[in-house]
Amino acid sequence: MKSLMIDLDDTLVSFTDLFVYKANKMISREKMYKHERLETSDFTTYDLKSGFEKHWKNMPPNNQQAIYTHCFNEIMKDEDLYDDIQLSQDYDKIMDIAMKYKRNGYKIVLNTKVITKEMLIAKSKFIHENMNLFQGFDNIVLDYETGVIEPKPYYYDVMIDDSPKNIEYYLEKNKTGMAYMPKRCWNKHLEGRERIHFI
Repeated sequence: MKSLMIDLDDTLVSFTDLFVYKANKMISREKMYKHERLETSDFTTYDLKSGFEKHWKNMPPNNQQAIYTHCFNEIMKDEDLYDDIQLSQDYDKIMDIAMKYKRNGYKIVLNTKVITKEMLIAKSKFIHENMNLFQGFDNIVLDYETGVIEPKPYYYDVMIDDSPKNIEYYLEKNKTGMAYMPKRCWNKHLEGRERIHFI
């Protein structure tokens, strides 16, 4: 059976917005760096650390790294992380594409990475409490990895993901695969590439 894989973070849900919101709450609460607030517009590459570097470009790199590491580690340890998450602006379009493929016999798979046990709990809880959002899926994969995060599997016939790393790896390994991407500032350099359709 042919298959279509859909990513979760910054594809179906607005993870970067949530991350910025949580980081700003932490920065304010802990009185770090004069309550300067990060903006979602600071995050223009797929690497979250680059948003801190861009926002605090005049700060010594060690200080940038310290703020980022503290915020990232604390946020990834939050079992309630996904309680405040919002659907992405592309959720309906993505689900329309998925259901079109499903009607044509494709298996629909949600495949999302988790890097801590707390994130695994947070995503599991979000999915369980919002099963109406995932009714059309045939399989849900929470891929738990620590250390270096590997790209998503490339054996799917179609992939929907915001990550340039995942999509480039997928297209390199799967010579007949087709990709859809929700347009994000960190993937716009792939516009016009063969076998990539922007949503």
